Amino acid sequence: LAALRERSLISAEDAGPEMRFSMLEALREFAVERLEPAERSEMERKHAMAYLRFAEEAARGLQSRDVAGWLYRLEGQHDNLRAALEHCLGPGGDAGMAARLAGALAGFWEHHGHFPEGRRFLVRALAAPLDPASRLVALNAAGRLAVCQGDSTEGAKYGAEALAIATELGDRRGEALALKNLGF
Repeated sequence: LAALRERSLISAEDAGPEMRFSMLEALREFAVERLEPAERSEMERKHAMAYLRFAEEAARGLQSRDVAGWLYRLEGQHDNLRAALEHCLGPGGDAGMAARLAGALAGFWEHHGHFPEGRRFLVRALAAPLDPASRLVALNAAGRLAVCQGDSTEGAKYGAEALAIATELGDRRGEALALKNLGF
C-alpha cells in the first residue's frame, strides 16, 4: 500500500480508528476491464459478501453507543455498498443477498435521509424470487422506510406481508418489527 501511495496510484484518508484507501477511478476501471468475465463475476461476488458482512455489523453498531461512528463509516463506504447491491440485483446476482444487504442498510438510509434510494433497492429485491427469511428482512426494511416517508399505504402493505411471513417462520423479532411498522 505504501508503494502504491507513493506512486499516487491510491489515496489514503484517515477515517477515525482506521485508514481508508481508495484507487483512482481511471485505474480501477482499467483493472476491471482487464479481468476475464468469470474473474470479474467472482470478484464482484466476494466484494458483495464482504459488504454484506460489513452492513450487518454496522446495523448492530447503529444500536450501540457509537451510532455516529458507524454512520460515518457507512457514509464512507456508500459507493461500495451501492456497487454490491447493483451486483446482487444484476444478472447472475443473488437477490437474497441483496435483500439482506438492503435490510441491513435501512437504519443508515433512515438516519441519513436516503429514503428514495433505499426504497428503490428494496423494491428491486422484493421483485425477485426470495426465500421467506430474506423476504421478511426486505419487507420490514421497506415498511420502515415507507413509514418514515409518510407512505402509510405501502408501509401497511409491507407490514402485513412481513407479519404473515414472520408468524409462519416463528420469527418473533420479525413479528415485532412488522407490528411496529404497522403501528406507525
